[in-house]
Amino acid sequence: MCAAVVVVLVAVISLGVAAGGSGPKHTITGTLTITQGDSANSTIRLDPDGTCTGYGRDADITPSARVLVKDAKGNTVATARLGSGTSQQLANPSTLLHGPSGTCTFDFKVAGIPDSDHYDIDVAGTRLRRTQKQLRDDSWSIRVDANDR
Repeated sequence: MCAAVVVVLVAVISLGVAAGGSGPKHTITGTLTITQGDSANSTIRLDPDGTCTGYGRDADITPSARVLVKDAKGNTVATARLGSGTSQQLANPSTLLHGPSGTCTFDFKVAGIPDSDHYDIDVAGTRLRRTQKQLRDDSWSIRVDANDR
């Protein structure tokens, strides 16, 4: 019985190494923020439950928007989705001509990222490139501003 368990464990470990590849895997955590000033061109929709989504030119920024990570060879190595948007009002809406200014921030977490010299990261249409060293120096955390699209 003991020999059978050892054989099964060796087989499972061997399959895991063969299927999972080698090298460490990384996780990028981050936020995507939409900032709206007091203008008639609203880019944030506030929902009654306190959440928010993009609006107008940022209508594609929603909790289901994709986060995509590609390695230096251009291969997609990991994907995720944005979490719910949380809003923060920056000014009293009664004092503004066109409504409140504020932010809508979405969290995300992309796991299982293999080593690469650099990564091309697409967060709901906002694209950026980071080297592995930059990500490591920033504890594998990024902040993305939707206004940079």
